[in-house]
Amino acid sequence: MNRKKKEFAVALALLSASSALCLRIMKKVDEKLGDTKTYEALDVTSLLGTDELIQHQNEKVSFKGMTVAASNDAGAPFLYNWDGSGSEGDDLYFNVTLNDTTYTFVVEILYRKYAPSSAWV
Repeated sequence: MNRKKKEFAVALALLSASSALCLRIMKKVDEKLGDTKTYEALDVTSLLGTDELIQHQNEKVSFKGMTVAASNDAGAPFLYNWDGSGSEGDDLYFNVTLNDTTYTFVVEILYRKYAPSSAWV
């Protein structure tokens, strides 16, 4: 697997792991409350670039029809920290395009714990 594909796969894995963890926490809260729910993602693609998008912060949302774009001149699909000065475990930034407009997304690392097995959990 070439470097770009590997980096993109890592970015997707990080996003998937973050989403999966949030859903597991939500499920545990529901179990404690005695209720089970299915959480569907709200498509907010049409809200990109508008002030209305912030109203859906901390909700499960989806963006459709977007393409990952290079995050720097070297063609990296994502960066640790906004300027690439970070390392694994720092906030992850990536660019996507839709209709000739580029949007920057960030996956914020709010909590991390280093496990003895050398894996982030």
